[in-house]
Amino acid sequence: MSSSSLDSLRPLIEQVYARLDPEKIGEIYCDYGAVDFWRERRDAVSSLGTVWAEALCRRLEAGGKSFYVGAGIAELPAMIAEIRLL
Repeated sequence: MSSSSLDSLRPLIEQVYARLDPEKIGEIYCDYGAVDFWRERRDAVSSLGTVWAEALCRRLEAGGKSFYVGAGIAELPAMIAEIRLL
């Protein structure tokens, strides 16, 4: 796969991030202040997750097997790349 593969996934990744509910995320990841926490960190989390997805896009082959057991928010772009490309 290539970075152009990731380019085709960016709209889907953005759609998923746009639908995330900071209140629900906060129940899992934050003791308090989930909305502020997410607002402050969303871009950094998205960037890191996208770097991870780019690395996967260079290494994945169609028909491969997933290695995920569970994931947090930063892993979503990588999972989306894997689901769409395998």
